[in-house]
Amino acid sequence: FWTHPDAPPELRTDAPNAEYETVAVHPNGPRSLALPRTLGSLEEASLFHSPHNILGLGLPCRAVTTVHDLMWLSHPEYCEPSPWLRPVRTLFFGGGIRHALAQSRVVLTVSEASADDIATRFPTLRGRIVVSPNAADARFAPR
Repeated sequence: FWTHPDAPPELRTDAPNAEYETVAVHPNGPRSLALPRTLGSLEEASLFHSPHNILGLGLPCRAVTTVHDLMWLSHPEYCEPSPWLRPVRTLFFGGGIRHALAQSRVVLTVSEASADDIATRFPTLRGRIVVSPNAADARFAPR
């Protein structure tokens, strides 16, 4: 797992097959999109999961991406209120989402509504979309 230095330790598992590498960049930043191979090791046999809608360019391994929604493609004005920043950020995030959808073996999404939106916009992805709803932390269990 790549983990940010500020990530809380309780997000880690002690499973014997889990390894962690600290990567000190924002998961949706320019470097994580343009140069992911410079951030850490990515063996050919590994699987890269991006939980943040976009997928880095030039990954040497299989990829799965969680796409929460297509807001950057359908309503970028909701994502970036500044009319000056919106074109650049829309190009970055919209392009990152399109790349993720094209390159991911599986596209995870958190709701049937998002799955329908993805399948409507990108019909060829229908067989690669898997809905996996967000799960609440155990602290939110009923008493």
